[in-house]
Amino acid sequence: MCSSGPMPKLKPLVQWYCDTCGEVIEKADDGWVEWVWKDRTNSGFRIVHHVGALPDGRTCQRNRRTEGLADRGLKDFLGSYGQSLLLCMLDDGEIADPKHTRPLSVDIREWLILFRRLNTPYYEEARLYMSKAKSDGYYNDWNQAAVFKDESLLELIKEYE
Repeated sequence: MCSSGPMPKLKPLVQWYCDTCGEVIEKADDGWVEWVWKDRTNSGFRIVHHVGALPDGRTCQRNRRTEGLADRGLKDFLGSYGQSLLLCMLDDGEIADPKHTRPLSVDIREWLILFRRLNTPYYEEARLYMSKAKSDGYYNDWNQAAVFKDESLLELIKEYE
């Protein structure tokens, strides 16, 4: 059972931190996912405020002229269809490419972080504390999967917030 302490600031899988301004993206409709698609490689994944989501008119999205910029609404990446979109960044699939003749490349660590931010409850907030926790020895004797359990992430937030 989790110890008492501060509750998470974010609603898991409903709110995210913007990678440009650091403010909370309050709902999926206000968010945007962008990355760079170059030479059949996906990289530079970011979750940002969609144009017009901030009341003061600021924009958090990359410049539209960024070479190879690919982007899509954050809500498109949620749920089972969203997971399918993310997985297609790794492999077009057996229907679109039955002989696997069009290999794709992705920065797998960046991709996994994006996947977890969109699909793992409490990860978005807990990731802010992970480096500090690691340097403090918080994870000594943990296996790599236990770090990402809901209960573990929630406990980390409460410990380090």
